[in-house]
Amino acid sequence: MSAYHTVVSSIIFVATIGMCGVARAQRQDSNAAAVDAIHDAVLEGHNPYRRATDEPISGDAFSPECQELLAEFNATPHRSYQATGPTIQTSQGRVVPGLQRDRARDDLLDTFREKCMH
Repeated sequence: MSAYHTVVSSIIFVATIGMCGVARAQRQDSNAAAVDAIHDAVLEGHNPYRRATDEPISGDAFSPECQELLAEFNATPHRSYQATGPTIQTSQGRVVPGLQRDRARDDLLDTFREKCMH
């Protein structure tokens, strides 16, 4: 009976080693394929984080209109708030005026990006 267990254990051991070798070889192949794909993409010049150079840029950031927008943007305060009509009561019972943020600076920045950057 011990010879039988030895033969079965040997077969299981050899099969396990064979499976580990197959799994390891597959990982290396997929890793090599990924490295080859990255290498090919680099050689071809693909970069997902930059836009293609053949796309025309519609605006010129140095045009007088864009420079005027930029100067107006820099002249506006960073954050300004305006009091709105109704007051708000906090959970502690204090009454504070309702505030609304002035969006003029954001609007100027959006206009500059639209006309001068894209």
